[in-house]
Amino acid sequence: MTIVRKEVNGKPVVTAEKLAMLAKLDNMSDSDINFDDIPEQLDWDNAVSGFVGTKGLDKDIAEWFEKQDSTTKAYVNNTLRNMMNFINEKQLTAQV
Repeated sequence: MTIVRKEVNGKPVVTAEKLAMLAKLDNMSDSDINFDDIPEQLDWDNAVSGFVGTKGLDKDIAEWFEKQDSTTKAYVNNTLRNMMNFINEKQLTAQV
């Protein structure tokens, strides 16, 4: 599978359709959001605050990542997200 992204000067293209969707979401009140398929979280005793994105990574990788600037972190995050989406889509295709 190939992931295709539209970019101009290294930034994603925001179409008029996407802008309209974002404006609609921005104007939406909390009461307009349907939470029926999301269970309410009442127990926050084991919640973790702060950045836990490096949990489970090898120590040297986690230490390197923590030292990076926000641009590098965003790039690494985007790369991992693309990998995650690719693997998830591949697993969904295999189940069909």
